[in-house]
Amino acid sequence: MAEGTGTRCVGALLLLVLVAALACAPATGAPPTRPRVGYDRLQEAYNVWQLLDRARDTTARLDYWRELDVETGSWWEYSSPNRVHYQFVGGDGQILEGYESEETACWRRADGQWDRRAISRRPPAAPALADDLFTNIAQIIPEGQTELDGVPVQVVRLLQRAGERRWSTLASDRELRIWVGLDDALPRRIEIARPNFRNPEYHNVRILSDFNEPRAIEPPCS
Repeated sequence: MAEGTGTRCVGALLLLVLVAALACAPATGAPPTRPRVGYDRLQEAYNVWQLLDRARDTTARLDYWRELDVETGSWWEYSSPNRVHYQFVGGDGQILEGYESEETACWRRADGQWDRRAISRRPPAAPALADDLFTNIAQIIPEGQTELDGVPVQVVRLLQRAGERRWSTLASDRELRIWVGLDDALPRRIEIARPNFRNPEYHNVRILSDFNEPRAIEPPCS
């Protein structure tokens, strides 16, 4: 009796499996099942959104980093909370060196001496960078994954709308293309175009590096 019951149960289970398989199989003559392109794109968009959310948080907590303007060779180094050291290469090739810290700015004169002046208090450098890159986003366009200097990155294009932000004001719409590290979620390369990449009236490329290196910025005029 028990053996007969078991046989009936197995037979019923096989029947259910067969019915389920038939229900899932495409009907004869039906067009082939289309790939889940929509789902894959949705999953990619969700993954990129999560990465950008991490990038904003990680960037806001940086203690130190450097930025290089690829086109001019000018560079800036930032340290927490709000110190900046820069060397700006002018159109005539002249190098201007300066510092900004707290409520003081100073720059090196041609004779090697330092001039100084009072400025408004600078915002925290790292949160200001995160605010500059990752707010007022109207559109996110993933552009695939690659490597940058051996680091796996996600390339993403962002459309930013003009408007007030926490630390600054974006005067006009612009597009950003950012190479974001997949492991550390740090922005490693930034391209900026105003108003967009198709019709740029302004274009700039920055390389970010030396994240959280143990370096101190000591302005000579503080």
